[in-house]
Amino acid sequence: MPHTTLSLPQNRRFLLIPIAAVPAMAVLTILQDISEATFNGFSFFVSESALFSSFWLLFIPLVFLQYRFVKKPWPIIRLAWVVLPMLLHLLGYAVLIWVLSFLLFDHTYAMGQTLGYALSEYLYVLVLSYGGSMILLLQRTQKTRFFTQNEPEKLTIIVVFNGGQYTPVAVAEIAYIEAATPYVAIHAAGKKHLHTETLKSLAEKLDAGQFVRIHKSAIVNLHKVRSYKSRLNGDYDITLQDGSQLRLSRNYAANFKEKMSRCPSSGQAKKPSA
Repeated sequence: MPHTTLSLPQNRRFLLIPIAAVPAMAVLTILQDISEATFNGFSFFVSESALFSSFWLLFIPLVFLQYRFVKKPWPIIRLAWVVLPMLLHLLGYAVLIWVLSFLLFDHTYAMGQTLGYALSEYLYVLVLSYGGSMILLLQRTQKTRFFTQNEPEKLTIIVVFNGGQYTPVAVAEIAYIEAATPYVAIHAAGKKHLHTETLKSLAEKLDAGQFVRIHKSAIVNLHKVRSYKSRLNGDYDITLQDGSQLRLSRNYAANFKEKMSRCPSSGQAKKPSA
């Protein structure tokens, strides 16, 4: 049973959460400082408020780091990757405030002072944020693993009933399949076999990277394509290795050409110049 982990592309929607939330939370923090200063009669300095709002910026790299490196299923690893980003966030925040205040302000904020401020103001935020992101990741991992493990295997043999006997047809030998209501006609190794199944149902069981719909009533094996040529009206003529010719509808042309370019044996096919 294969072990499934999440790559960065699979986590894009999760990574968008902190990216979208960071500017919103920074603005809300500044607005909160303004309201507190107004209510209590304090002086408000937008530069200092913006400086301490940089706390939220650190979520972007650290949430990315959490999703990028959490791959082990052991509970101790999960716990470590909740605590570690929190510690890095606190230390990074203290260093960031110290560096920015040293470069941009007349006075420098001590790292110990900033750490104390962050612990008193933001500790619960760190726990909820990194703990919550870990929970989301685990849920996504379990869901992805479930669908991966339960995905049906692609067909390698199709058993057809022909002439009172059952005949196995190797999927690798199939050149194309076309609708022949109420059957489908499977063309393989120079022979035609009628099979009692719909084209849609059969297509779902075949490798979508190898068998591609070229018409509403036909599927072709890309490994059997010799060349294809434009009809100059949006449609194409496909020539197979056995000399058979099929029509590629303009509605399916883009998908066909994309799959053809990624097919391992597509280099054998002669493509149109335009």
